[in-house]
Amino acid sequence: MANDIEEIKQRIDIVDLVKEYVPLKKAGSNWKARCPFHNEKSPSFMVSAEKQIYHCFGCDRGGDMFAFVQEMDGVEFPEALRLLATRAGVTLQQYDAGKSNRKTQLLDIIQKAQQFYASNLKQSPAAAGAREYVTKRGITDATQEDFGLGYSNDAWDTLLTFLQQQGYKIEDIFAAGLILKKDGATSYYDRFRGRFMIPLYDVNGQAVGFTARTLKADEEGGKYINSPQSDIYDKSQMLYGLYKAKQYIKKLRATIIVEGNVDVISAHQAGFRNVVASSGTALTDKQVSTLKRYSENLLFAFDTDAAGIKAAQRGIDIALQEGLNVKVMLVPEPYKDPDECIQQDPEAFKEAIRTAVHVIDFFFLSITRDLDLSRVEHKKKAVQELLPVLAKIADTVERSHYVQQLADLVRVDAVIIQKKLDQLIGLQKQHQAAVRKNVTQKPQQIQQKTQESPAANRIDQLSEDTIALILQVPEQFAYCANYLAEEFITDLAQQELYKRMLSYYNSTGQFDESGYVEQQPTDKRMVDVLHILCEDHYPEFDRQQFQEQLIRNIRTLHKAYVQRRLRQLEFELKAVERSGDIDTAEQLMKEFTLLTQQLTELSI
Repeated sequence: MANDIEEIKQRIDIVDLVKEYVPLKKAGSNWKARCPFHNEKSPSFMVSAEKQIYHCFGCDRGGDMFAFVQEMDGVEFPEALRLLATRAGVTLQQYDAGKSNRKTQLLDIIQKAQQFYASNLKQSPAAAGAREYVTKRGITDATQEDFGLGYSNDAWDTLLTFLQQQGYKIEDIFAAGLILKKDGATSYYDRFRGRFMIPLYDVNGQAVGFTARTLKADEEGGKYINSPQSDIYDKSQMLYGLYKAKQYIKKLRATIIVEGNVDVISAHQAGFRNVVASSGTALTDKQVSTLKRYSENLLFAFDTDAAGIKAAQRGIDIALQEGLNVKVMLVPEPYKDPDECIQQDPEAFKEAIRTAVHVIDFFFLSITRDLDLSRVEHKKKAVQELLPVLAKIADTVERSHYVQQLADLVRVDAVIIQKKLDQLIGLQKQHQAAVRKNVTQKPQQIQQKTQESPAANRIDQLSEDTIALILQVPEQFAYCANYLAEEFITDLAQQELYKRMLSYYNSTGQFDESGYVEQQPTDKRMVDVLHILCEDHYPEFDRQQFQEQLIRNIRTLHKAYVQRRLRQLEFELKAVERSGDIDTAEQLMKEFTLLTQQLTELSI
C-alpha cells in the first residue's frame, strides 16, 4: 500500500486538490485561505506546494492530501485512499478490499447497483417505457451515460439476487438502503421496482444512493422515492449535481439552484453546468456551508408557482444569515419551470440568469404586488411582512439600504422602520438566548480561556516563530544553544521540540535538518509546518534578515521570561517573609536583584 500512496502523491498536487474545496490565494511560495474547518475573519489556513501539506495556524489541523479529504468529506482513510486513487488513475493493487471499512463496503454495493440499473436501461426489454421517458425528456445517450441513469426492473428481487451473486451479504445490501424486509418474515425484496433510476453522487462523484421516479400513472406512494438515510447517504448534505458543477461554480463564481434532479440533468446537457438541485427540499445549513466553499453567489431558479417559492424560503434564510449574495431568477412566461424553459428556449434561461434580482428586491416585489400602498392597512401589512425579511440580512450596510427602501415605499420616516426592526431583532435574540439557556456553556468557557491572556498568546506565537527561524538559519544553532534557554519558550510543544533539537546538536556538533528528521521522523510534520509559518510571517526575507529577526526574538523571549520570573519571585518572597526563613529570603533576593539588572540591560 505504501507504494500506492506514494504514486498517488506523485500524480496529485495538493494545491489543485484543495482548490476544489477552498478558494486559495498565492502567499509567497505557499497558498492561503480562510480555514474550512473553523470560522475565522483573517486567513490562517496554508497549503505548501513544496511540502504537499496543509496546516491551519488557527485550529492546528493539518496533514497531507489524505488527511484533507478525510477532514473535508468526513470519511475514513480507506475511502480517502480510494477516492484519491481514482482521481490519480492508480489501481490499488496492494489494497485488500476484505479489510475495507463499512462505508467502503456500502459504496461498493451502491456502485454495483448503479451499474446494474444502467445496464437495464440500455438493454432490458422491460425498460422500453423508461427509454421512452428519457427520449421524451430530451436526454441524449451521452447524458444518460454521463449521469449514470438507469431502470429498476418491475420485479421483487432482481437486484437482490444480482448483488448476492456478486458475493455481498444481505445485511450489507439492506444497510445500503436497496432492499426492504417483509413484514413478519425473514425474507427481503427490492426497494426500487419499475422506476427510472437517478444515482445520487457525493461531492467526489461516488454514488451513495438513488432517487427513483415512477413511470406509472397509478403508482401507489410518491412520484419520487429516495434512498433512506444511511452511513453513506445524508440527505441534509446532498446537493444533486455538485460533483459535476463545482469546477464551473468556481469558474463562473455563482451557483444556480433548481428544484429537481432532472432539471439539473437538462441544464448540464444544455451547457448550464453550474446548476445543482436541493432535491425538492429547502436548503439546509450544511448544504449552504458546502456551497459557500465554491462561491458566495447563489441564484435560485424557482418554479413559478407559490409552492416553489415557499419550498426555497428556509434555504434563502440560511444563505442570508451566512452573508451570501442571494438572487432570484424569474423564469419567464409561458414556461412553468426552469426545465421547460431550458428545453424550449435556452436563450430565455440565459436572460433570466442575466436579469436575476436580489432576493430582498424579489420579496419586496412579491409581497407588495397585490397591495394598495395608499391605504394605511396595506402599508402596515407590507411592513409586517417585510421586517422579518430584513432581519435576516447579515450585513448592516445592506440592511440599512433596505430599511430606507421600505421607508420610501410606505412613505414614513426611516427612523420608525429602523426602530421597529431593532425591536424585532431584539425579540429574536431573546428567543434564541432562551433556547440556548439549557445548552452546555463549555464552548463559551473554552472561548473565554483562549481570550483571557493576549500577552501569553503573543509570547507563545513568538516561541513558535523563533523555532521556525532556527530552521531557516541552522548555522546559527551555536548562538541559540548559548542564548536561548529552554525555559524561555512558553509553548510546550515547541519547547519539547527545541529540547530534541538541542540534544541532536549537542551529539553531532551541528544542526542538519535532514539528519535530524531522519533521527526523529515523528517531528517531520512539525518541522514542515514551521517552514510554512516562517514563509508566511517573514516573506521575502534573506538569510541575513532571518538571522537578525532570530536574535531579536531570542532577546524578547529572554526579557519576557525575566518578567515572568520576577513576578513569581515577588510571591515567593512574600511567602518566605511570613515564614521567617531568612536564608531562603536572601537567596531569592539575590536572584531578584540579578534578574532586575538583566531586565534593565535587555530593555536598553
